[in-house]
Amino acid sequence: DGTFLIGLYSGGVGQMTVSNGTVLAGYIYAGAGTDGGEGTLTISGGTVTINNDLGIGPYPDTTGSAWIIGGQLSVTNGTISVGDGGNASVTVSNGTVLAQNVRLGSNPNAQSTLTFAGGVGIISSSIVVGDCNTGGSGALTVYGGDVFVINTAHDATVDVTNGQLILDGGFLWIDRLVMTNSCGLFVRNGGTLIVGDLVLDPNLDADGDGLPNGWEQSHGFDPLNAADGENGSTNSWTGGSDKWETGADWSLGVPPAITQFGILITNDGNKTVTIDALTASSAPKTMVIRDLTLSAPTDSTNTLLLSDAGTNIPLD
Repeated sequence: DGTFLIGLYSGGVGQMTVSNGTVLAGYIYAGAGTDGGEGTLTISGGTVTINNDLGIGPYPDTTGSAWIIGGQLSVTNGTISVGDGGNASVTVSNGTVLAQNVRLGSNPNAQSTLTFAGGVGIISSSIVVGDCNTGGSGALTVYGGDVFVINTAHDATVDVTNGQLILDGGFLWIDRLVMTNSCGLFVRNGGTLIVGDLVLDPNLDADGDGLPNGWEQSHGFDPLNAADGENGSTNSWTGGSDKWETGADWSLGVPPAITQFGILITNDGNKTVTIDALTASSAPKTMVIRDLTLSAPTDSTNTLLLSDAGTNIPLD
């Protein structure tokens, strides 16, 4: 139950490398000084078992990192804390990581990352990403390997409170994914995702595609797939849905009759959509517009222009 301190005190730089054999400890802290220590833990083989907690960058102004490139890291009775106070990163490219809890960037100004490029990660209770209340931020990224946040009670949880959950590849299986804070974002560019229980705020937008979570779920879209708000044919009505999709500046007369919530989506940024009552097909050439949203990919700017019929002059 002893403690390893790596990179102690101001200006202290320390490294600990395990390539074979077995290490048993109560605690290990990388970047252990309270005023600027820097520490690195590297596991390339063997087994490291920690009975309590592993802290990477646990104090303000410290820097910590851990590299799991082989072997096994086991913290099954405690927490892997990444960036509790300082900047910290954990990268898994091979080997196995077993943990009860993982906490990323929980304290003010803390920035932390946990990246799986390969190997296997099994977390039995929770991963908490950032803390919107304190300003601590984190990023959990999976672009290789197999990551399981599961247990026999099916309540192991990933809670993205301030930061990002990024799935670019690999395999990610989560019993319960919680994204109920506006500071959290899910980014998916690939990989395989299994989520048993998805908990979202219906008024927020977990994947950043401009569509509220509740609307996506009620209309058969995936609230964790930003392509819902970006893909589609240019200037075309999406059959069977209630979306107009466009990739250019365009004018809209009367779309096919819709009785439910309507959305105009541009699949490129910085576009202008013009709605002109002149093209309405029924007398007296008027159009009723209500419950209309103009949506676009994140960081895009779009303009909705309502013009006087036939004049192309914006209405006051």
